[in-house]
Amino acid sequence: MSEIKNNNKLRLTQKLSLFFFSRTKTTALLWLVIVVFGALCYTTLLKREGFPTINTPYAFASGTYFVNDPAKVDAQVSKPLMDYLLKQDGVKKVTAQSSSNFYTVIVIYKDNVNAVTRSKQLDAQVKAAKILPAQANFQIKDFKFGFTPGGDNIVISFYGKQPTPTPVLAAQAKEAADFINSKNLALVKSASIVNPYDKVINPINGQAVIAQKSFDRYGSRVGNQNAFYDSIVIGIQAQPGADNLKLDKEVSTALDELNNNPKFANYNAVISASFAPQVKAQINELQRVLLEGLLAVLIIASLLIAVRASFITVISMVTVILAVNGVLYLIGYSLNTITLFGLILSLSLVVDDTIIMTEAIDASRRKEKDPKEVIKIATGKISRAMIAATLTAALCFAPIAFVGGVLGSFVRAIPITIISALLISLLTALIFIPFLARYLLLSKKQLGKSAKKERSAGIEARIARFISAQEADVCRHHGSSHRFQLHRSKRCIIR
Repeated sequence: MSEIKNNNKLRLTQKLSLFFFSRTKTTALLWLVIVVFGALCYTTLLKREGFPTINTPYAFASGTYFVNDPAKVDAQVSKPLMDYLLKQDGVKKVTAQSSSNFYTVIVIYKDNVNAVTRSKQLDAQVKAAKILPAQANFQIKDFKFGFTPGGDNIVISFYGKQPTPTPVLAAQAKEAADFINSKNLALVKSASIVNPYDKVINPINGQAVIAQKSFDRYGSRVGNQNAFYDSIVIGIQAQPGADNLKLDKEVSTALDELNNNPKFANYNAVISASFAPQVKAQINELQRVLLEGLLAVLIIASLLIAVRASFITVISMVTVILAVNGVLYLIGYSLNTITLFGLILSLSLVVDDTIIMTEAIDASRRKEKDPKEVIKIATGKISRAMIAATLTAALCFAPIAFVGGVLGSFVRAIPITIISALLISLLTALIFIPFLARYLLLSKKQLGKSAKKERSAGIEARIARFISAQEADVCRHHGSSHRFQLHRSKRCIIR
């Protein structure tokens, strides 16, 4: 009856820790599921992207008007186009730039506008309204993150091994793009050339002419020499949600087949731009920082707490990071530049809860012989402070999650990742650290005043004695000119 009464007086955090501490099989299964699922998400399920997919409220309209006069291009094309677009629903701002024969118009939509859908509608409306001269070429497209204006995820440079006329090179590049499309690659939506030519109308005689609007060149270094080749760009559009690492590998395999095909014996195709190397470097950086952090925690915790306690801390940190990967997968995020930055930043924050809880258990075990009593005392002492510190840190990042516009949708993954890590680290400290301590810190030989002392405790004691001895020497040095009192603690008070 007294035990029930005492349990009723326990805090919620103490009840939570004791609940999972007492149910070893349930807690072990829960921990195993979280770790395995998190590892699976990190290695397989989470997509690898350069940047998160967001709705950017921008569109670009570009075209040609061959009058060889920027004033005419501005007056007859750019200005009428700006006036018309500014009157349309969902358009917030329009800017234009005119040159002798070309023009570019940038459309900024309101935040709640779907840029993809609205751009298609405006393109059809402008052409139907016939506000531009018949000779003017016009097309408006929504802005996409990528290496080309079309938002291509991979750029392939196609060039001749010997000097080749651009029209011939463009025709061969078109066949190379068709070759890639014929492979029906799972992660490739389409492959197409960025055509360097454009069909325009001569305003003087009204005849259609072909004009080259872009020049591409591929360079490579062979030995101590730089080699440059005229090239045609082939853009690769990925399927929605494609993993950039797998996409890069898939395209590389297709290019190996293309370069070995006798039909393209005099040409070469190489990937000149891809998100894969950047994503690989960031993932390697995350793994390096994680390993360095775990090693630092292992050494410091071994010296200041206990060797066994350091293993608990390391296992807990790994559990937190894997659990965060599981959360990112469940809410539909990917491993990209933003989320990887959030994970690296959170490493320095999640260590606090794990070390505090482990140290509290280690301190309590030397005074109690009952493992449950150790957990109850340790959790009771530090749970409030731990919750307050964790929630304070989480609230500091929370305002970033409510930033609006393009910036908000771009950086929102950072606070979500960090806040998830902080909350998971708190739960890990309350649930899994007591469970791990049962086997690593709370055996019968490690409880009570007669518990075997850790080597780290001896090192700490020797350091303390050394510092005390130095203080005693200082006291003796001042003894000839000052009255002093040397206490049993070896601290002196100068009088």
